[in-house]
Amino acid sequence: MISPVNSADRLVRLYQKAERTLDVYTEQLGNLTLESELFAAVKRGVRVRLISPVQVNGATPEMQQLQTDSLQALAAAGVDVHVSGPEESAQLPYMHARAAVVDGKISYLGSISLSPNSITFNREMGLISHQPLLVRRLEAQFESDFRLRTKSYPGLGD
Repeated sequence: MISPVNSADRLVRLYQKAERTLDVYTEQLGNLTLESELFAAVKRGVRVRLISPVQVNGATPEMQQLQTDSLQALAAAGVDVHVSGPEESAQLPYMHARAAVVDGKISYLGSISLSPNSITFNREMGLISHQPLLVRRLEAQFESDFRLRTKSYPGLGD
């Protein structure tokens, strides 16, 4: 898939395929079309988990507000949101990844974030794969990052 050519449509269709689980990494948020698919998946009874930074490196105040608003809305809608930061280290890295795993069967790996610019203005690329080894490796990395390298959102002050 290539942005801005066809990535929005392809990611929407990928997220719509989720029947049991949908795990998503994204650096930036704010694309209402893609976020609405996460909301819809929760409504279908899919366990949706998201990993994203709480503060986007180099973000303008407007971009950071979009990130915060999206994190709050997704968490309120039932997405199990985990965040990295604001402090970063080798053990707790900044989550710059863009990937997804659907039902342990399909994976996405690429440079496309769930941000408005990533879909509509930037040249971004990604691949959707049914290759079992890649899917399992992405799933295992997500699980490790979710449990060991990120914090539940909200709850940063808990």
